[in-house]
Amino acid sequence: MSDIEAMFRAVECAGALHVVDLSSGAEIACNADAPAVTASVFKAVVGLEFYDRVHAGRIDPARPIDLLPGAATPGPTGLSLFRHGARVSLADLCQLMLAVSDNAATDALVREIGLDAVNARAAACGCRATRVVSDLQTMLDGVGRDVGFASYAQLLDAQSGALGEVAFRQGTDRACLMRLSALDPARASATTARDMTTFLAAVWAGTGAARPACGDLMATMRQQVTRRLETAVPDGGGLMAKSGGLFGVVRNEIALIVYPGGQAYAAAIFTRAAEPFRNTAAINTQMGRIVDTAIHALRQSGLFSS
Repeated sequence: MSDIEAMFRAVECAGALHVVDLSSGAEIACNADAPAVTASVFKAVVGLEFYDRVHAGRIDPARPIDLLPGAATPGPTGLSLFRHGARVSLADLCQLMLAVSDNAATDALVREIGLDAVNARAAACGCRATRVVSDLQTMLDGVGRDVGFASYAQLLDAQSGALGEVAFRQGTDRACLMRLSALDPARASATTARDMTTFLAAVWAGTGAARPACGDLMATMRQQVTRRLETAVPDGGGLMAKSGGLFGVVRNEIALIVYPGGQAYAAAIFTRAAEPFRNTAAINTQMGRIVDTAIHALRQSGLFSS
């Protein structure tokens, strides 16, 4: 849709959108089949696989996991920021992964479940273009190497200035950041907007896994702290979402949006900024506006848009 593309351009980003009326199947699409890096939206698939194993009796959700100090996967939230060791149940790890997008919690769950099972769950939900190629620590260490350092930890040291001025300039070169393998859907974990609404539709219908597992995932996704798409939710409605972001370039959001009367919509919106960390607030706000525009178009016309 040209109107949607213009809304992306207005905040200097490229974008993809897919919004589906889950009752009629009517859709609004813009670059919906274009490959895009998943960022953290893949964590919803990890969560569904976890909850399905819980309900099948294959995982004890109360089983504790010990996370050692200094060994947690880096990230801006949750256990990734802990300075001391922690013992956390598997269920609480899943809660942290989905509510605050905790990278350390995610990698702990991925170690329990395995990447093959995560990809199999995506395929079982009808996602044909989705693949998760590594855990987050592996992805981040690859970023460090892309920029010329031995690891992500060394890159962070460089960016802090601890390794000197030359290393600082190298570690903060924005042109280099735009070329990271983690931002390339041909090399990184990738999906499409259409795949992610297909996943959400399977969760909503209770067919993507055991029905109670789908319910658990939706309940936990309601607790996500990031609320980019809240402007698309009317008073009395509901939002079940998973956000994603990478290096100030990629901002993704997938969500189930439920109107007060029970009408539900699956939405996936992926953005890629022209420059790292540019227009961050404007892009976040525009994402909600774009999804709201698409839902209102569906509600007003009921027409199928390809």
